[in-house]
Amino acid sequence: MLKKQKIAIVNSSSFGQIFPEHLTRLEKIGTVKHFTVDSEIGGKELAERLQGYTIIIASVTPFFTKEFFE
Repeated sequence: MLKKQKIAIVNSSSFGQIFPEHLTRLEKIGTVKHFTVDSEIGGKELAERLQGYTIIIASVTPFFTKEFFE
């Protein structure tokens, strides 16, 4: 059996609106949570907020800097 995924949708209020089946498919594999963060958030703070999420769906901002991945 597959491990349940933790899915973060970051700064996208429209994801799943036009094609709701995309959101439905994600919900079948795990827990989906929407995050709205400041577009200028630092990489370290962003990483802290998304700690434990196994899939991240990102909008245009914020930028996932090197600091996020360290």
